[in-house]
Amino acid sequence: MTHLGNRTSPHSTDGPLVFIEEPNLADDVLRIAASAGVTAELVPDLVAVRRRWLSARTIILDALAAKQCAQALLPFRDGVILIGRGEPEDAIWELASGISADHVVTLPAAETWLTERLRPTRAAAVNAGKIVTVVGGCGGAGASVLATALALTSSRREASTVLIDADPLGSGLDLTLGRESKDDTGAGWADLMAEANPQGSSNIMDVLPRLGDLCLLLWGRERSGSLTGEAMATALDIVTHESQLTIVDLPRYPDEATLVALARSTRTFFVVPASVPATYAAARLAPFLIEHSPAVECVVRGPSPAGLSPHDISRVLELPLAASLKAEPGLAAALERGEPPGARLRGPLATSCQELLTRLDEPGKGRK
Repeated sequence: MTHLGNRTSPHSTDGPLVFIEEPNLADDVLRIAASAGVTAELVPDLVAVRRRWLSARTIILDALAAKQCAQALLPFRDGVILIGRGEPEDAIWELASGISADHVVTLPAAETWLTERLRPTRAAAVNAGKIVTVVGGCGGAGASVLATALALTSSRREASTVLIDADPLGSGLDLTLGRESKDDTGAGWADLMAEANPQGSSNIMDVLPRLGDLCLLLWGRERSGSLTGEAMATALDIVTHESQLTIVDLPRYPDEATLVALARSTRTFFVVPASVPATYAAARLAPFLIEHSPAVECVVRGPSPAGLSPHDISRVLELPLAASLKAEPGLAAALERGEPPGARLRGPLATSCQELLTRLDEPGKGRK
């Protein structure tokens, strides 16, 4: 076994993604994964690999599969293992370089190493933090408002909660929270991405800004650049180990960070205004969310100019209806004044957030 690098891989599930063309070798890897206490996901072709390339915790390839991945110019990522039998040939090293593999291993010599490599860590087993992603079905759907109100409602329930702004092109959750003029901004995405070797979750959590008991990972007013999949994976690893619930406000465009967050999510709430144009726009995005998130539910925001019911929209999108948000009088004016959403504890928004948080504890919800 030869090590080619020591980097952090994005986590989505404990089991590896396996793309191996040699049947007997694939059987051995599945057996080793089972002995490590994880379930490997064996995929049949490059199309399936591409869908999970950025979100899988670990990817195991043989030479034929690795060649296909290299020819497809899949982006470099961490956690790739190239596996074979016997002594590796020179061509293997070229393939390893072409896909930026972390390790080249051979069986049966590396079986013990691979078993330990795939075994879930104690931290991962203990961690029970849930991740909720929130996506708007169209521009101005209200996803950021719902994400913020959900996070604030959760923190009021004395649950350790983190709110993440994952949209570098949005107006910013600091604005939604009324914090755009605050001096105590704390650390944010720029600090996390500039840190080549994070020194530990507790250190980073200590310097993130807070609003009461709610921990925040924001962009701040001076935002630049894009959010990488590796940065999102690192952030989620950090905050989920120290929080019970993480709310991620996602953009509508499918960048690497969005794919990682969707794959890691416990639930995706898809916010759709109750209008015909918004429903058409949401119908275009829904299949993408269904493909990449383990469970997707729609949240319909009223009122409806055309009289569409929330159940009508749920049927069109072919998604379960998580909640119907009634219009809250004075909400727009309150946001303009810098008042966080959901502050009216008996208002429609806060009530719906309570229902959604309760729904997270119910098994079998959402569509995949």
